[in-house]
Amino acid sequence: MLEIQREYNDEYIVYDFIGSINTTDLKVVQKMLREDISKTYAFIFSFRYLNYIDMDAVEMLEEVYLLGINNACEMIVCSLNPQPAMMLEVFQTDKMYTIKKSLKDAKDMFEGEDYEALYYS
Repeated sequence: MLEIQREYNDEYIVYDFIGSINTTDLKVVQKMLREDISKTYAFIFSFRYLNYIDMDAVEMLEEVYLLGINNACEMIVCSLNPQPAMMLEVFQTDKMYTIKKSLKDAKDMFEGEDYEALYYS
């Protein structure tokens, strides 16, 4: 069973995925994103508490990516453990998302002078 903890920030929302992902979780994640899109356009998906993902998780990430594209959202995946990182690479899902090694690296993308310069140019 998947549990998702949300951390709200002015610039982005962090989703911490905890547990395991199955086919029913896609609807839950889509519902959460639709609710949160009105608050921000930037999302960080932290997989630091997931040691294993299967094809259901890969398909969910592909569907969520399409939802993000349709709503002009920026989505980052971070803190991938070895098995999830390998699954995303095998199915080339890692090419859809910006991948960061740590949650701090992902947060730094939306904070600071470098991001503001990109945003306003």
